[in-house]
Amino acid sequence: MKKIFFSLLSIFFLASMFASSSFASSSNVNLIPKMTWNNIPSGIASASSSWSDSHQPWAVFDQSLNDNGWSTAVNGIPGWIGYQFEKPVVVNKYVLQARGANNYKAESPKDWTFEGWDGASWVVLDTQKNQSNWDQPVKKEFTFSNTKEYIKYRLNVSMNNGQNILTLGAFEMYNTNPVAPPTTPDPSTTPGSSTTPGSSTTPGSSTTPGSSTTPGSSTTPDPSTTPGSSTTPGSSTTPDPSTTPGSSTTPGSSDTDGSSQPTGDRAILTVTMDNGFDKEFDLSKKELSAFIAWYDAKDAGRGPSFFAIDKHNNNKGPFSNRKDYVIFNKILTFDVSEYSTK
Repeated sequence: MKKIFFSLLSIFFLASMFASSSFASSSNVNLIPKMTWNNIPSGIASASSSWSDSHQPWAVFDQSLNDNGWSTAVNGIPGWIGYQFEKPVVVNKYVLQARGANNYKAESPKDWTFEGWDGASWVVLDTQKNQSNWDQPVKKEFTFSNTKEYIKYRLNVSMNNGQNILTLGAFEMYNTNPVAPPTTPDPSTTPGSSTTPGSSTTPGSSTTPGSSTTPGSSTTPDPSTTPGSSTTPGSSTTPDPSTTPGSSTTPGSSDTDGSSQPTGDRAILTVTMDNGFDKEFDLSKKELSAFIAWYDAKDAGRGPSFFAIDKHNNNKGPFSNRKDYVIFNKILTFDVSEYSTK
């Protein structure tokens, strides 16, 4: 009886081990790589503003404790800091840590939302209020329910704990949802062989449904698919214009190759610079088309190195007109969100 009990216990233990190994969780893996600049080694770190070159957005993603971290400019509150992945990912947990400085308690976030970008707007995934108990080097974890993939996430802070700058020392993101392990391909369905349900075939041979073949027999190969054959000399195919050498597109933009034009009568143009800053402009269709035409021309080696964008309603002071000049080689990426006022 004792032997049976221990046998059953052993079986149960092994089954538990197998079950736990069948699903790997990424809960202990920070999804953001160790950053050494705003776009190195991958993704894009960005923020609403920065104090200086030594307080850039990437500093919260450098996996270094007690350094300067990130800081907004003076009076840069509300402010935000975020990270754009190379492809959409699920995030349902984030970790924050105050930076190593004398006034870190007053500089740290108090009220904020954690948001994901769905391609058109920011979606609030988590909301926090009255977070004032910051200690160094203690990490604060926040979890929430989410199964949707977003390509960009940000911490949007509406208030800190009293200082005139907003700072953060570390920012990590995680996916705690179980991830199914990769499945082992079924040898009976090895790519390259085809079978008809119910029939048996020799690997490499093709069969007509319902017919049977003798192992080792061969069928007459299709001349158009004979291995080693080539197409008729002189024949040509029309190249896909979307893959024509020389064409270029800007990652992250939905309409940046100049071949297609905006469909709405207005659009929000978001330009991410190489220092991680985002510049947003509310433009007409004509202005957006002019920007895209300039970018494509400069990408092909033609035209000026800068482009002037009218700031319109963002004009401040007694000026009749103000323009923002963007420099081509300072642009990391740009995003176009079209809308209609009709």
